[in-house]
Amino acid sequence: MGFFQKNTMLILLGLVMLLVISLVVVTSYYHSSLSELAERHFTVQQRYDKLIADLQAEKSKLNETMVTVKLKERREQQLSENYQGLREEAATREAQLQNVTTALTSTTMELATTKAQLQDKLKELQTEKLTLINTQAVLSNAQQSLESYDSEVSRLDDRVDAVQAMLDASIADNATSSSCKATLSLVDDSFASVKSSKNHLQSIASSVTSTS
Repeated sequence: MGFFQKNTMLILLGLVMLLVISLVVVTSYYHSSLSELAERHFTVQQRYDKLIADLQAEKSKLNETMVTVKLKERREQQLSENYQGLREEAATREAQLQNVTTALTSTTMELATTKAQLQDKLKELQTEKLTLINTQAVLSNAQQSLESYDSEVSRLDDRVDAVQAMLDASIADNATSSSCKATLSLVDDSFASVKSSKNHLQSIASSVTSTS
C-alpha cells in the first residue's frame, strides 16, 4: 500500500514535471512564434505603408495627369472650335471674293462695252463734226454766192431802171425804142436767171440749215 502511494506520487511528480516542461516548451514555441509573427507583421506593415505611400504618389500623379488631360482636351476642343470658325470664315471670305471677282468681271465687261460704245459715238461725232464743217463750208459758199447774186440783182435793177428811163425819154424814136426794148428784154432775162439762181441757193441754204 505504501509502495503504491509512492509510485503514485512519483507518477504525479513525473506528470507535473512533464506538464511544466510542456508548458515551458509551448511557451517558448509561442514566444518565438509571436516574435516571428510580430516581426513579420512589422515587415508587412512597412510594406503596406510603403505601398500606401506609393499608391498615394501614383494617385497624385494620376490626378495631375487627369488634370493635364482635361486641360489638353479643353484646349483641343477650343482649337477645334477656333479651327471650325476659321474654316467657316474662310469659306465666307472665299464666297465674298468669288462674288467680288464675278462683279469685277461683269463690271470690266460693261466698261469694255461702254468704252466700245463711246468709241463708236466718238467716231460718229467726228463724222458729224466733219459733215458739219463741210456743211458750214457749203453754207458759207452759198451765203457768199447769195451776196454775189444780191449785188448782181441790185446792179441789174439799176440797169433796168436806167433802161426804163431811156425808154420813156426816147419813146418817139422807134429805132432807139426797139434797141432799148431788146436791151430791156435781155436785162429781164438776166434778172430772171439771177433770181432763179438766188432762189435755188436759198433753198439749198435752208436745207443745209435744217440739216445742221
